[in-house]
Amino acid sequence: KLNPVNYITYDLLNKTNIFEANYSSKQKEDFINYMHTKTKDLIGEPDVLNHLFMSLYANPVVNKLK
Repeated sequence: KLNPVNYITYDLLNKTNIFEANYSSKQKEDFINYMHTKTKDLIGEPDVLNHLFMSLYANPVVNKLK
């Protein structure tokens, strides 16, 4: 079963909003804050770290679309 966070990350990674009916703007904002909290102390390029972090959550949607 896919959760709102899966759809949020898919939309963020793909710069789309095709799944926005599956989550609220508050859930999206909360996830972005959560992601920044979890990745802020990691060493590396922030954009790369965020991409990797979101990919973990978005992959179930990618797999379902296949």
